[in-house]
Amino acid sequence: MRELASGELLLGAAPALLDRLMPGLWRVLGAESLSRRPQCPPGPQPLAAAPPHGPPLQPGAPGMAAPERVPQPFLEEVLERLPIVGLAPGGLPRLAGLHLKPSRAGLLRLGQGLPPHLLGHMGEDTMHRAFQALADPAQRQALLGAVPAVPLHLDMRPADLAALPGWPGDLPLLPVLPLAVLAGPVPSLPFALSGLEAASLALCDAGNLPGAALHLRWTPGLAALPPDSIAALDPGRLVLDEVEDEAALAWGLSRGIGRFTGAQPSRLLAVVRRRDCAFRQDCSTATCAASAAGLSPRARSGCAAPQRLIPQEEAP
Repeated sequence: MRELASGELLLGAAPALLDRLMPGLWRVLGAESLSRRPQCPPGPQPLAAAPPHGPPLQPGAPGMAAPERVPQPFLEEVLERLPIVGLAPGGLPRLAGLHLKPSRAGLLRLGQGLPPHLLGHMGEDTMHRAFQALADPAQRQALLGAVPAVPLHLDMRPADLAALPGWPGDLPLLPVLPLAVLAGPVPSLPFALSGLEAASLALCDAGNLPGAALHLRWTPGLAALPPDSIAALDPGRLVLDEVEDEAALAWGLSRGIGRFTGAQPSRLLAVVRRRDCAFRQDCSTATCAASAAGLSPRARSGCAAPQRLIPQEEAP
């Protein structure tokens, strides 16, 4: 598999393998993004997983599998919106940011049967689509509901950074880039890093990692690391991700981490949000948390006061 200068992804594979992969690729990328190229020279046949230069073969054409023709999936199917919850010992949870990133569960569901490297490309396609959608006021309104007063952490492809100088100034965007970006020159714009976890910390010089924020994925292996390995990262930069229970949250707080994503911090934030809500009798903590993660007006329809999901003034 290789990516051309035109942006096309070429996948070389035997025809039988392509027949098996095509349904999953169609579900994730959509019909308009794929073309089968039987006119190529003998050997593995490439598949273009980007808008093709020529007209693609249609389903049912000779030599091509005929999966159901479907449009590109809605962003809410392949994207997730995570509240970044600010929390300190003895303090109340507050909304400290939002994180938009490809949904691993959504990509696995739509791309069932695809190998990991192709799912990775699907994730990059999702990042690019989200970046484009947020630049459009109508789509941004649908995804967010309102322009947040807190930072919006957006998983991005490094290739899209060049478009940031023309970004709408009212959106407090912080690009979240993969660790692989450190293989080249460090971006000059403020950015966050993702991909940190217990295993990767053992392979890098934690004290010299750049970035305005560092997304650290919780796994039990973190608890086995000495406290100074977390201190070297500067806990004030850290966002502890995938915090699903009280034990993970307590570990993060004990290391001086003050920002979290995951089911447990989202529940705590929903409890605080409902405390003085006039409609709290009509919903539950679970409904409130699910609405705060909604990526469309329909997904947020369980909340009778959706303006409370993203405060227009940052909490102290």
